[in-house]
Amino acid sequence: CVIISSPKEHSQKSLVNHTIYAVVVDSAIQCYNECVKYRPECMSYNYGYIENTGSCELNNNRKSDVGEHFFVKRNHFQYFEIF
Repeated sequence: CVIISSPKEHSQKSLVNHTIYAVVVDSAIQCYNECVKYRPECMSYNYGYIENTGSCELNNNRKSDVGEHFFVKRNHFQYFEIF
């Protein structure tokens, strides 16, 4: 079973400098599915929806593992962790 975590404070935020793969998707669910495909390397993802395009960035770390300086404000994005 894979658990998703995205507290309210992860809205309008992204984990940066840890992206292993980026892809255009139709929805946040599709981004989640991409991350699950890349397990165990994919530990979190950023999903954004800008100008009718879904952007999915798969990360090889979690916020708690790398520190706050890699967790930045980013309009139209939300950060998710999977366990």
